[in-house]
Amino acid sequence: MAHTKSAKKRIRSDARKRERNAYHIKSCRTFIKKFYKGSNQGLKQRSFIISLLDKLVAKKIWHRKKVARLKSYLMKKKIST
Repeated sequence: MAHTKSAKKRIRSDARKRERNAYHIKSCRTFIKKFYKGSNQGLKQRSFIISLLDKLVAKKIWHRKKVARLKSYLMKKKIST
């Protein structure tokens, strides 16, 4: 258990960050799953997901190499129009 005032504050702020990060990760995973299931929006949805992944890297929620791998998988998937 934390003893100092600053350590207690760090625990509270980490909890807030963890909740916020979990929201962003969950929403991104949901969009990716919907894309792979094959919605009919195709290119628009893929470009939206890629921009969302780039935002996660900018916020340091996901590692840049993980996002690069996910973007590569998205680009390999064929889109039927």
